[in-house]
Amino acid sequence: PSTLPSPGEGEEAGLRTKPSALGGRRRSAGNTVKQQRQRRRATRQQPRMASRTGRGGAAAEASKVVALAREAVAAPAKASEGGAALRALAGLIERQRDARAVARGLREVPEVLGTCVKRADESALQTLAAMSRSSLDGLTIASTPGLVELLMRTRSAGDASDQAKALALRTLANLCGAQGNKAKLFAVPGLVAALIRAADAGEMSEAKLNGMKALANLSLSPEIAVRMFTTPGLVD
Repeated sequence: PSTLPSPGEGEEAGLRTKPSALGGRRRSAGNTVKQQRQRRRATRQQPRMASRTGRGGAAAEASKVVALAREAVAAPAKASEGGAALRALAGLIERQRDARAVARGLREVPEVLGTCVKRADESALQTLAAMSRSSLDGLTIASTPGLVELLMRTRSAGDASDQAKALALRTLANLCGAQGNKAKLFAVPGLVAALIRAADAGEMSEAKLNGMKALANLSLSPEIAVRMFTTPGLVD
């Protein structure tokens, strides 16, 4: 007997397979559309998740700043633990892109600036140089009693290292860049003369460059520009 299907059976089989294949294509298309929608939703959510992650990371960094500042303040005067905490704090601030972390540290532990003035060593100068990069923090730093005088003494001290002098001048240059500091710093006795000596000293160096930068920052204030350029030795 023949095993070939009858015409009717073949047509019925064909009719049964065609709708099945079409349904499969429809289901496949439906799945593709669904997947595309899911991908679009995931893409829209990514910036929100990144924003939340960024805020969380900034908060964590701010907490580290506060913790190191407290550690430095709590250490006995001139103790190595305090110097290590200040160096770690300076390194953290240098790597920190969000200035709000530094501002929070100064707001919660303002005593760290006084600690830097008391220690008056390279670890303290490193911290002050790092903190002074933000103009907002620069206003707070320049108002700390004895701090500007410390920077000026370090600049002119014969026994200070080149690194210490460079850090002191870098901090002064940054402080001179904050708009609210310009007139105040210009009025500090001997400051402009010290900056002129630094800018005029020998071959190009970091200290010389920072002395020039400090003077340039001060000159941007219309309030003191005319008085600055009548200062003996500045134009020369």
